[in-house]
Amino acid sequence: FGSIPPSFGDFAWLWKLDLSHNNLSSSIPSNLGNLLSRDGYAYGIEELNLSYNFLTGSIDFAKTLIYLKVFDVSNNQLSGAIDPQIFSIGKSYFDISANRFNGSLALQSSVFLPLSGNSRFFYLEATYFNASYNQFSGTLTNFFESLGDHFVNRISGTFPATVQRSLIQTVDLSHNMFEGGISALSGIANLVYLDLSYNSLYGSLGSKFDGLPNLQTLKVAGNQFTDLPSLKNLAKMRRLDLSNNDIISSDISTLMALTELEELNL
Repeated sequence: FGSIPPSFGDFAWLWKLDLSHNNLSSSIPSNLGNLLSRDGYAYGIEELNLSYNFLTGSIDFAKTLIYLKVFDVSNNQLSGAIDPQIFSIGKSYFDISANRFNGSLALQSSVFLPLSGNSRFFYLEATYFNASYNQFSGTLTNFFESLGDHFVNRISGTFPATVQRSLIQTVDLSHNMFEGGISALSGIANLVYLDLSYNSLYGSLGSKFDGLPNLQTLKVAGNQFTDLPSLKNLAKMRRLDLSNNDIISSDISTLMALTELEELNL
């Protein structure tokens, strides 16, 4: 099919663009970053799916797409480091998996979006984040610390008090090159699915997941963790994968507390 025509960036009222599962190649034209607003109206593309192609280059064009809710560029050949500004917009579905991105995975610590007057409200309800099967490196401490508060912490104007700080439900960072230990996870109590498998993480799991009462799937296989995680606050756990680590404890009595467990891999 060839490349993406730069003229696609000139569609004035486009709210959804799906070019997935084609044979698109070459880089993504920067003109797609123009799918933002027209004639002074607060309007822009909300869903962009370019997955399962052969696209190369960066995704810097997405920094300006502030209305984007669904962003899927998975299963391409995109590469390079990612500007943290791309993560600063409240996308509800963010999938950059199965590419060649590298460098650290950093989220901006704050977002500033004016909501006063007649501006369109931003409900920053990011629920799905998948960066698996890339070449990201560094530690995860800063990533998880910022994940809980980077969506809603500097808002001007009127904003519904019921909006929670972070509604993230799925985080998949598996099959990268992250290293080091992980800190206790907090501020992301809505998390249901967490996959940190096949990195170079190590150390104690201990009570690191006690702040995730809604967690149903935890996968940390293929690392170098040395003990079983505390499970006292994980009553909803259904799938647990601790295989291929350095866990030496033979006491698995704590697993008996997981009354809803369906899949266990040690």
